[in-house]
Amino acid sequence: MFPKVNITTIHRFKPASLLKAEQGAPLKLDVSANFMLNDKFTLGAAYRWDAAVSALFGFQISDKLMFGFAYDKESGDALYSADVVIFDSNDQIVAETKTKTDSSFDVKGNCVGSDYKIVASKSDYETDDKTFTAIEAQDTSGVDFALEKTRKTPINTELISYLNIKPIYFDFDKFNVRKDAEISLQKIITFLNEYPEVRIEVSSHTDSRAIDSYNLSLSQKRANSTIEYLIQKGINPDRLVQKGFGETKLTNECSNNVPCSKVKHQANRRSEFVVIE
Repeated sequence: MFPKVNITTIHRFKPASLLKAEQGAPLKLDVSANFMLNDKFTLGAAYRWDAAVSALFGFQISDKLMFGFAYDKESGDALYSADVVIFDSNDQIVAETKTKTDSSFDVKGNCVGSDYKIVASKSDYETDDKTFTAIEAQDTSGVDFALEKTRKTPINTELISYLNIKPIYFDFDKFNVRKDAEISLQKIITFLNEYPEVRIEVSSHTDSRAIDSYNLSLSQKRANSTIEYLIQKGINPDRLVQKGFGETKLTNECSNNVPCSKVKHQANRRSEFVVIE
C-alpha cells in the first residue's frame, strides 16, 4: 500500500470515489481529496502522477517545488518577468523566481510540514498571494495568478476635473461643508477607498473680499472642515494634507477693488483636491 496524498484545491467538484492503482500500474498511490472554495490547498508526499490525475486535480508533480502561470486578469495576456516568491510561516523567503516569456514560472525549494505563502507581484499590478500546506513533501505544484492592473493617478492631478465632479463651494464668510457638496465629496471618498495608496492635499480658497490675513485664516478653516468631513467618512488622516491659500489663487479677475458679480465671487470660494503621492 502506498501512502496517501491529501489535496485541497479551489476546484468546485469532488470525485465520487478514491483513485487506486495496482502494483505496476502507471499511477502508484492512493489519492483522497477534499475541496474548498478558497485559495488554500494541501499536498502530501511527492509521487509520480499520470495524465489522468493531472486532469482530475489540475496539478502535476515534477521536480519543482511549485510551478504555474501569471497573466493579466482583464486581457489574459502573459505577464513576463513577474516576481514569484514563497514565504514560510515566519515570513522568511524559501524560494523565488520570475515568470518566463510565456508567463510560466517554476521554483525549487524544500517545503515540509508547514504552512507557506506564494506571492506574485509585478510593477503596475496588484499583488496576489495564495497559501498552501506541505505535508512531508518536497514537491508541490499547480498555481496560477491572475493579476489586476493598478490604476495610477499622476502626482499633481486635480481630482475635481479628473473625476468630472462639481466643485466644492462655500458660502460667503463661512467654512462649513454645504449639503450640495456631499455628492462630490462622496466621489472623492470612493476614489480614495479604491486606491488606498493615494495621498491628497486639500487646498481651500476665498474670494477677495475682506483683508488678506482674514481670508488666509478663513481658507484654512475651510480646508480643516473639508478634511474633517473626509475623516468622519473613514478616510485615514495620514492620507490627507490641508492648506489654506486665502485669496492668492483666484480663478478669475475678481481681485481687490474689482467689481464682480456674486456668481464670480462664488467661483473663488472653494476646496480643491490634488494628488501628492
